[in-house]
Amino acid sequence: MLLTLLLCVLTLIFAVLLVLDRRQTRCLVEAEQRGMALLLDNLSITQRMQYRASGYFDVTGSDTGRRYRIFYGRYRNVRELGPKGRLERGKCFVPKGNLAAGDCMLAQKIALESRESAALKVALPF
Repeated sequence: MLLTLLLCVLTLIFAVLLVLDRRQTRCLVEAEQRGMALLLDNLSITQRMQYRASGYFDVTGSDTGRRYRIFYGRYRNVRELGPKGRLERGKCFVPKGNLAAGDCMLAQKIALESRESAALKVALPF
């Protein structure tokens, strides 16, 4: 009897955890979708076309005019481009908080296009 009751309680706990996990997963998926929509709305037409075709987009730094390529991701996704467009040093900098990838990429784009020097001061090389 006690064993049956214990099994029923464990089954109920497992069912609740499955429901909560599905809700959390759905919320995370929705947050990622909203973040990507916001990013795409804020890219130039050229950047949007480049991102859709290649999975990255290029930005020009506000202070030095250097070119950077931002790939999909939250961190370790920004690379400086050399004079011939070749990938060079990586720059790792992220906004505070647990943000969706699209939100992080938009923050990186804005930082490089408007406050490049400040972004590079906190960026770690890779």
